[in-house]
Amino acid sequence: MVRFIQVVLFISGLLLSSMHVMASPAVDHMTDMEVSEYAIRMSDVLEKIYSEQLCSATDNHCVRTEFARNGVVYDDKDAVKKRLVIMIGSIY
Repeated sequence: MVRFIQVVLFISGLLLSSMHVMASPAVDHMTDMEVSEYAIRMSDVLEKIYSEQLCSATDNHCVRTEFARNGVVYDDKDAVKKRLVIMIGSIY
């Protein structure tokens, strides 16, 4: 039984460590529609964090963890912001 628990923990550790690679889309190669949907997902995660008071505003580790838990990469937020600004600028 102990060996089974060790195997399960090892496998879950591998999956969690590779989650960043699987969840991180290449924002530069996304279509405008995909960037918009990804930004909405990021916004939903932020809203959930603040409304349920899951993390403090200065706790980056907690915020990153919540993003990862929801399949969104925190480090993509700047690239998504830039793409949104370019998309909005092209409308005007």
